Amino acid sequence: MDQHERWLRGYLTESTKEKYSLGLRHFCKHYNVRWEDTLEWGVEQAEDALIDWKNDMLSTWAGKTIRLYFTAVKAWFVFNRIRVMAQCKNVPVSREILDYIPSREDVQRLLDGSKLHHKVAIALLAFSGLRPVDVIELEYQNIKRSLREDHEVLSILKRHRKTRQWYVGFI
Repeated sequence: MDQHERWLRGYLTESTKEKYSLGLRHFCKHYNVRWEDTLEWGVEQAEDALIDWKNDMLSTWAGKTIRLYFTAVKAWFVFNRIRVMAQCKNVPVSREILDYIPSREDVQRLLDGSKLHHKVAIALLAFSGLRPVDVIELEYQNIKRSLREDHEVLSILKRHRKTRQWYVGFI
């Protein structure tokens, strides 16, 4: 068992293990190093890298993601006896809530700037009646019967996460 596996073993949920591991991978990719290389860093180098990385992420990542990844990498350093004291300050974690209903132009700008898989998710949210968490959890098995039978209108069969009731939708 390597050091990375020992570190992750200390966390109870698979979700935490996956997210912390992903945070460490993003950090290492940013600095073009392997996690093994970071074990040789001193406290000052680790703190400076962590703060600089956080500041670089501010323009492209959501605040909650930045805080999660920052916490993960800091936990990695602490686990490996590199006592970083850096804090994740000045990172907004709340969503920006519009105080108006978006115009068609606002929605069009949002769609124009979105990747294809985001456009599909937005369409499902807008037209299927599925909740955001259920759209995120959609899998091939939720539509495979319709695809196999070559239906013109695909049916979505999904159990709602919150109510555990079955949802049938059509697209």
